[in-house]
Amino acid sequence: KASPKGASIKMCVGGKEAKKKDLGAIAMMHENAYVASVSMAADPAQTAKAFREAEAFKGPSLIVAYATCVDWGHRLGDKAMPMQQVQAVDSGYWPVYRYDPSKSDEGDQKAFELDAKRISDKTMEQLLMNENRFTSLQRVSPDHAKMLQGAMAQEAAHRHERRRRLAMTDEDLLEHLKKLMGEQTTGERVTVLYGSDTGNAEQVAKNFHFELKRRGMRAKCMSLNEVEVPNLQDESTVLVVCSTAGQGDMPKTAVKFWEHAQGFVETAPPDFLKDTKFAVFGMGDASYAMFNEAAKQIDGLFGRLGAERLMDLGLGDDQHAARFHTVLEDWAPDFFDNIEAPAPPAELGAPTHLVEVLEHPAADLAQIAAEAYVPAHSSPVTMRLKKPKVPDGYERPINHFEFDLTGSGLIYEQGDSLGLWPTNSKEEVDRCLKALGLKGDEVLRIQDVDSTRATPLPEHITPRRLLTEILDIGGWPK
Repeated sequence: KASPKGASIKMCVGGKEAKKKDLGAIAMMHENAYVASVSMAADPAQTAKAFREAEAFKGPSLIVAYATCVDWGHRLGDKAMPMQQVQAVDSGYWPVYRYDPSKSDEGDQKAFELDAKRISDKTMEQLLMNENRFTSLQRVSPDHAKMLQGAMAQEAAHRHERRRRLAMTDEDLLEHLKKLMGEQTTGERVTVLYGSDTGNAEQVAKNFHFELKRRGMRAKCMSLNEVEVPNLQDESTVLVVCSTAGQGDMPKTAVKFWEHAQGFVETAPPDFLKDTKFAVFGMGDASYAMFNEAAKQIDGLFGRLGAERLMDLGLGDDQHAARFHTVLEDWAPDFFDNIEAPAPPAELGAPTHLVEVLEHPAADLAQIAAEAYVPAHSSPVTMRLKKPKVPDGYERPINHFEFDLTGSGLIYEQGDSLGLWPTNSKEEVDRCLKALGLKGDEVLRIQDVDSTRATPLPEHITPRRLLTEILDIGGWPK
């Protein structure tokens, strides 16, 4: 039974004394299945990411999701269920992670990723005081409840620490153990922090982290919520990439950091971060009144704590034609120059696919390769109308579309989202084909080597269809 220690349940009215079973750990022992632990109210983006990765994994997948139960008897009733999901994660009672055995534990790539790294003893106390399965034992046998539930909290913290170490690189683990032993950590390092809601700021931060490592620099990347404000004093150089949520609110992965920072800055000395250099890049939308407000507040925090500014706050804007990339394209090179980063190595990354041009393809392969590409879970439809609806002074395109869904099997109702697969222009495709020395009607055989695509590429396709219908040849390099 997977009930927690210290809970009063039907089979253990006097309090369960055994540890809660860890289904995810049992599944990960086999090292052949994708395993994730999620709590949707606590982290919707992580939940969606886990389901996408589980679907794409070539093998068995297991997602263990936290689901509250009315029989637990929360003191605030059924309406508290979303709060229970959040408290379970914040307390360390319920872990949030993803495990992909197809990833090798080499360099910065880890098969196990812990998505909720900070836990709170105070939140654990609140969890134990809110649910009747715990409080009923506290009322009947307070000493026994204190012993069992205290042990449960300690065991949850122990499992969390074990997962933290499992998710660390060798370099991070060595530094972590040195801190636990009270030893001095040495060496210059750039710490990249991100505050993100939808994952865009996280991806930009990880791109910075990748580039720093590629240039031979020590670097670390994590969310703002994973950082204790007093520990920023240990960092020599900090880069923050932060989006803004709602009307000037902190994004989800920065909320806890900001709550702690607001109290800390009131009592901290003005030169607390005098030995720390910093830069902040914000990602916002100028159509909102509180444009990039979260990034501005983070930038101001470092300034109030006496950190040395490397460069002006970067203000990425979704209203630009290329969204935040328009500003980032100029801001990023200046950042690397200001930290005196080595020049990037002239090298190509490892291929994600192997591509072979078939000289004498069989007739059936040529026919398959020439067929129109229809992505998984999609259907071809006819567009009846495209009408521009761009307000004066607005940079990005807005269009009104009308589609004929007859015979497609699709049903669209008001409020639904409709995903569209775009195609590249013939002129751009012709330029690519000319550069590659191809006519466009050859037959390609594509073999997946190390791809992270959710939808695999077709095994056989012509270069023209590949460049027209699948690859984003005009997109910004990731």
